[in-house]
Amino acid sequence: AITTFFPPTQLWRMIGAWRQCAPRARDLARRHYPTAQVVVVGHTHRPFVSRVEGAPVVINTGSFSRPFGATLVDCRGEHITVRRVRESRGYFHAGKLQTTFSLAPPALAPQSMKP
Repeated sequence: AITTFFPPTQLWRMIGAWRQCAPRARDLARRHYPTAQVVVVGHTHRPFVSRVEGAPVVINTGSFSRPFGATLVDCRGEHITVRRVRESRGYFHAGKLQTTFSLAPPALAPQSMKP
């Protein structure tokens, strides 16, 4: 708890990082891989799935530390499934379904006009 809230500005930095994560991941994808449909990131301790029309979906897997927990991303064929990770008797298992979605065929993938 001390390292989380010290120095006093740390909490605001964490909230800022959470707010900037999805937009920065989308910007990175647009610049370096404009046909990307999904960007998976982690380690910011707060799992989320962020969707914006015409932009890649950003999935943050979170972390295994509390209080937010972690998610897993299952990519099978043209489908993406995001589930919570649960622990039982010292083992980790796929838990509750968070979301699932289909990937568009490459011709329908979001495109960027930026070089």
